[in-house]
Amino acid sequence: VMTAREEGHRDPIWGMRLLDEAEEDIERTLSLAGDVEEIKAHSLDAVNTAEELAPIAKRPRKAWDMGQREVELGSLREGESLFREAKKRADEIIEWWSKAEAAIREGAALLAKSEHAQESLDELLSDARKKLNAEKPKEAYEFAIVIPDQLSASGDAMEIAEDSVKVAARQLK
Repeated sequence: VMTAREEGHRDPIWGMRLLDEAEEDIERTLSLAGDVEEIKAHSLDAVNTAEELAPIAKRPRKAWDMGQREVELGSLREGESLFREAKKRADEIIEWWSKAEAAIREGAALLAKSEHAQESLDELLSDARKKLNAEKPKEAYEFAIVIPDQLSASGDAMEIAEDSVKVAARQLK
């Protein structure tokens, strides 16, 4: 607008074109601001739900707060991006947190009942807990859900090995 004022008195057509472009920019910015407010509201709902499910989860709120700060500083696009990231993180917690906790509990219970020491499975369970504490519940679930299958496979392998040892002992006698 200031450029149009400064240069428009020399070339009125150019000045009017600059004013039209400024008006389009203002309309685009206002539209983006409305979109950002809607995205902000949706992401805040998701963040609140995630915090109810997992009170220790901090990453979604942190991204949302950073988005809010960016919007307050006038960077709508960066704020929008951060609100979307907050919603994405919150949605992952909403979908996977309880599943991961259940899989970890089941894996821990099965390992506690297991007759044979399974160091690799204990490490897998520990890694699942670390992923959950790092607020990556989908990865934690993926780690923990394989423990029952691994235990059953190792149990079957152990029985086969014990039978083989017995057969070998009989053959040696």
